[in-house]
Formats: sequence, C-alpha cells, structure tokens
Amino acid sequence: MSSYRCAVPLAGVALLLAIAPAAQAKLPAPKVKTVVFGKSVAGIKLGTGLAAAKAAWGSGSKCGPAALGPSNPATQCTWSTTPGAKPDLGAKLTLVARKGKVVAITIDDGTGGTKAGIKKFRTSKGIGLGASIAALRKAYPAVPRANGNPSAANTELGSGKTVTSFFFENDKLTTFTVGSPY
Repeated sequence: MSSYRCAVPLAGVALLLAIAPAAQAKLPAPKVKTVVFGKSVAGIKLGTGLAAAKAAWGSGSKCGPAALGPSNPATQCTWSTTPGAKPDLGAKLTLVARKGKVVAITIDDGTGGTKAGIKKFRTSKGIGLGASIAALRKAYPAVPRANGNPSAANTELGSGKTVTSFFFENDKLTTFTVGSPY
C-alpha cells in the first residue's frame, strides 16, 4: 500500500519542468486521455521506453536534456500549445526519462490559463487541470491537505516512483506530475 504525505518542494519540481528548455509544438492527441495517479497519463505508463512513449503520442515534440542537474542526467520531451519564443505560456505535456525509461509525466496549463485541449486529460473521477483542492480531496480522500498559502499550494499522493504531485494556484490545479524525475 502506498503511503500518503505532504511535500513542500513540489513547486520546485513543477517549475523546473515548466521552464526547462523543451520542445514547442502541439499537444499530443492520444486516443486515451485518462490519468491514473501514480501510474500513467494518456496511455503512457511509468517505466515505458521513451521511444515507445513518443511513438504513442505522435510527432510534435523535440527532446533535450532535462534541467535536473548533472547528478541526475535525464531527457525531457515536451508537447506545447505555444511554439516559438514563449513556450511556457501555453499548456504542455512533458515526459521525463532516465536511462531510456519514462520516470515522470507532467501536465501543465502554462501561464495563459487552462486550455480546452489540456483539460481533456482527466482521471476516471473527473479530476484534471482546473480542479479545486476541495474537488481533488473529495474524489480522492487520501490526498493530504495542501501546503502553502491560498495563492500557491501543493500536495503529494503516494511516494517513491508512484508519487503524484499537485500544484495549485488560486485554488485551481495548474500542474501535476505522475512519477518522479529524481
């Protein structure tokens, strides 16, 4: 059974993935858009080979080193709604792989507000970007209370490789990561 705990450094992970030099393209359009906390996003399971994950999500990403530091070499592939000079303004999905295997999948609505395409990625209980902290906890009672102030809060479900991290701004889920890049 997974343990449940709160964690403060989640905002750092979310920001790290959001601002890392990644691809600027369109969002993938997989047939499955289901999110399973601690396991998978849109048909890509943690532990899937990066080549297979990219093939499943289709073209539209460029990959490069993840900004995790020299002691954590990793590759990051991002699909974004805003190509060009301002990729972090748009919604994006990011895969992070270490040793060729997906270890983290992040869904982020960017700074331009939640886009319709990114809102389609949801759990079987309807939780996705834009959900409130209360809605997340109602659907998943094991999720601990969020740490932080009303304008920015975070919480975490699970631990180790099966963790799912949630970052909220103004009580709306803006970013979540299934898995851990570390």
